[in-house]
Amino acid sequence: AASCRDLLARWPNHALWSEARALLPRVAMARAEAEMREKRWDGAVAAFRSGLEEFPADGDAPLARLRLGDALKEKGDRVRAMEEWRLVPAKHPEDPRAATAWKRVADLLAGDAGDLPAAIREYEGLAARYGGTPEGQEARRILGEMKGKFLEAALDSPLTTDRKPRVRLRLRNVERLRMKAYRLDLAEFVRTKGSLQGAEAVVTDVVKPDADWVWQPESYEDFRLLERTCEVPVKGPGAWILRAQDEELSATILVLSTDLGVVVKRSPGQTLVFVQDERTGAPAPGAAVLLADGTRAGATGEDGVWIGPALGGGILAGKDGSLAFAGGPTGPSTSFGYSPKVYLFTDRPLYRPGQDAALKGFARRVEGGAYLCREGEKVGLTVEDPRGTTVLAKEVRTDRFGGFETAVPVTPGAPLGSWRVTAAYADRTFATTFEVREFRKPEVEIDLRGDRPTWLAGEEVKASVTVRYGAGGLVRNAPLRWRVGRQGFSFDGSDLASFASWFRDPAREAER
Repeated sequence: AASCRDLLARWPNHALWSEARALLPRVAMARAEAEMREKRWDGAVAAFRSGLEEFPADGDAPLARLRLGDALKEKGDRVRAMEEWRLVPAKHPEDPRAATAWKRVADLLAGDAGDLPAAIREYEGLAARYGGTPEGQEARRILGEMKGKFLEAALDSPLTTDRKPRVRLRLRNVERLRMKAYRLDLAEFVRTKGSLQGAEAVVTDVVKPDADWVWQPESYEDFRLLERTCEVPVKGPGAWILRAQDEELSATILVLSTDLGVVVKRSPGQTLVFVQDERTGAPAPGAAVLLADGTRAGATGEDGVWIGPALGGGILAGKDGSLAFAGGPTGPSTSFGYSPKVYLFTDRPLYRPGQDAALKGFARRVEGGAYLCREGEKVGLTVEDPRGTTVLAKEVRTDRFGGFETAVPVTPGAPLGSWRVTAAYADRTFATTFEVREFRKPEVEIDLRGDRPTWLAGEEVKASVTVRYGAGGLVRNAPLRWRVGRQGFSFDGSDLASFASWFRDPAREAER
């Protein structure tokens, strides 16, 4: 930098004067980035500020201001960091870094600052101004998550009978839940189904619940993803289907309370079952070993082990009212709540300029844990071309099947590339894309064929080429240019293992 400045001062008419002048902003940026790499935030802030003051009109000024905000954030000065980031779209609205800086503001508000309403306003502004950029599209996705409802229930396992079961709930925009617990005959269910798979889907609507209560999360806040625990008021060993519901969402999990744990090891000739007391970790002697069909196979010894013949299917262990199923849930059991959806599609994935695209869709709301279609629902549609220009913005209403359709104008001079369709419904956004491409019919078709499918190393490869016009007829006396390349090749030899016994056959050994 000193050499460049010396040249500029002493030889203003030097042939390299312009090049030296152009190097100064690059040098200033490099110095500031060096401070960032060394995590010297004060030095980085000073270097970026100095560069911006000296070269405010430089092409990298938006990047320098973006990085200045990054340095201030690392320094812990969130307010000034957001001030610098906001200046990027304000001073350089057409620069590619403008959307990045705007998203930095929204992400900081949603994260470290914890101001979710302000974050939503920033994401909305970003999506409206730079909707065609990756940052704008990500802002739409985040808005859908933050404004939409979400529910997830998980249960830590095993849960022993000396304490009431507790479930972990992750939820957003859910102020209260109706909780219902239904006792499940575990042995009968396994006998019928052969496993615990699908226990959460058991129909409970016509059965009176064993427990029914309303639960509200502490310190509720709109838009924030909360993590809370809820105690299930049931007693003793057993299994329950727990359903958590609000007006739109439903999450169901299997709650298993037992003092037993079971491990099954199978070999070609025998089955080993080990049962232990989950409260003490000691072996569980005298535990009944049951097959999935309810047949008693035996009981464990003092070491908690039962060894018997080879058995297939599920195996249960029972003692003092507790049951455990081998292959049952051993970790958190999670169910995701339903949320409104819009399914978007076009009649074909590719269009030519001048061909309007036929857009169709279906909207589904959630009520009582089920998807429903409603007539007259409003869906906001926006279509943007590859340049981010809004081509279509309209509101449609669903028919009695929850469907809707519209035509998307694609003019003869429309830009080529990927067009984005966004649907706004129930405070969420959904998107799909279609392509606009020019199509040219091939002028000629080339058919290349070898005289056989494979050759060995060292053999001469013979091939024939036939060239035809796209409209028909052979192309004669046209020059051809050949290019021969080489690429790696491998094959899957796993099937060859089935022939191993043939090579080890004693009779064949004798023949050799």
